[in-house]
Amino acid sequence: MAKDSGVSPVFPHVATDENTSASVPLRGVANPGSPTARLETSDTGREKWAYDLPFIPLNVPQYSDFGRILSLFELIKKHHVDTFDSDTTYGAGGFKVEAFDASDIVAYRGFQFKAGMGNAGEIYVSNTPKPYQIGSSTTYQSNTLSGTTQGSRILKDVSAPTATSSYLQTGSNAYPGIPLLPGEAYFFHQTHASKIFLIPTVAGQVLHWSAE
Repeated sequence: MAKDSGVSPVFPHVATDENTSASVPLRGVANPGSPTARLETSDTGREKWAYDLPFIPLNVPQYSDFGRILSLFELIKKHHVDTFDSDTTYGAGGFKVEAFDASDIVAYRGFQFKAGMGNAGEIYVSNTPKPYQIGSSTTYQSNTLSGTTQGSRILKDVSAPTATSSYLQTGSNAYPGIPLLPGEAYFFHQTHASKIFLIPTVAGQVLHWSAE
């Protein structure tokens, strides 16, 4: 006998913004080729922004500027503090913007990015601050390789660190993450700005953004 045989199905109910009692049923959507189902949901708009300070375009620094890769949160905070919090002329003119006091920026769904139209290279959006640019020539961490393959590489066989066949080769300008070309837009479903890292391939890269 089946586990739920003879048991009447129960429909879960929820309250809505128009009804405080849990009287509206949820509906499932069948998964093709499977006895399972998923809840039917629809994306809705928000009454308030996830971030209520100005969406200042970001000038994305290179690794050499700070000796490390900065997170999206660090860049947003730095731009706001440098633009508004430290500008006495702006304040003297009677303009006032809320001071930046957040420890992170948490979006409802994620972050929308759009690379500047005038950018000269790409901006990589990554989950790690490491640029992985070790081994740009025929050496890898002081090991002289036997072949002539150029470019970034990751060691996959530690028993033979001088053989080119021991490396996963990723190209001369390989960076971790998703590249944004000039003018390209992409939505990232990561809700914490402190967990997103931005790696530009050249100096002077601009990134437009919004928390959604």
